[in-house]
Amino acid sequence: MTNSFPNIISFLFLNIVLLLGLALPSPTQAAVLTETQIQAIISLVVSFGADTSTANNVEAALRGQTTTDSSGDTGTAGGGLNCLDLRSNLNIGRDDSATNGEVSKLQRFLIAEGVYPEARVTGYYGLLTAQAVVRWQKAHGLGFVTTSTGVGPMTRERMKVCGTWGVETGTQTSSSPSITIISPNGGEQFRVGETYTIRWRASGIPSDAGIIFTVGAGSGYVTVSPGVLSDLNGEHSFQWTVPADYAMGDVVTRYPLTPGSNYRINASIYTPKNACRFLCRSDEPRPSAVVGDESDSAFTITQ
Repeated sequence: MTNSFPNIISFLFLNIVLLLGLALPSPTQAAVLTETQIQAIISLVVSFGADTSTANNVEAALRGQTTTDSSGDTGTAGGGLNCLDLRSNLNIGRDDSATNGEVSKLQRFLIAEGVYPEARVTGYYGLLTAQAVVRWQKAHGLGFVTTSTGVGPMTRERMKVCGTWGVETGTQTSSSPSITIISPNGGEQFRVGETYTIRWRASGIPSDAGIIFTVGAGSGYVTVSPGVLSDLNGEHSFQWTVPADYAMGDVVTRYPLTPGSNYRINASIYTPKNACRFLCRSDEPRPSAVVGDESDSAFTITQ
């Protein structure tokens, strides 16, 4: 029964197009359907329980693009189990007309991932889509994101990894890496100017990986250096003196650290270790997220 499902979807798709009196586009021809018609057909296909790969294939066919077969051979529509290859950075206000239908592709991906309970494929990146993206990002180690962060290069790279979350090796993944923040993990009291121990442990981390720690409360964040480590695996610790102010990334302007009770520490492991993270030149490599973790609960920073 499972093997026949894509055929049922294809049959349904064919009859819908024929009922509309439209010709099926070939991969070398431009799609003849309007954006409204494309989204109506895709919504119907998804309502019948089609997975992300099938829905993307149907959309690719409607747009006259190359599709992906069930074995995962390449085409322009993506493929695999709940993975997504986006060409555009997406954020609030963007829509299908400016991204070649990628907002709808993202929304269907988020539905398949179980982080978009509203399940509205509108082709517009609004607040509900942004909230679903944040849920997905935090579930995949991309901490300290907000609804204004959007889908940037790191999130797009992570979405390309199909199947089990781990280090990408071709079309599938190897043993899953992990990292755990030991302390602070919630409830601690930190004071500006005093020094505290940050503890964490990791396993399954590739040799060509780097790590960054950030401490934040949802808006600004403080970048924290764990020092030079030859191997990220195992249990580690380092000393952190709580600063009175901080800079956003490599920006020179500094901002006062606001006391509060909703601070968390986040650890993000990325590859390659020499990747540029701020103010990058066009020829410098960008980081791809591997795994991450953050404090289970908030801790307090006081003056």
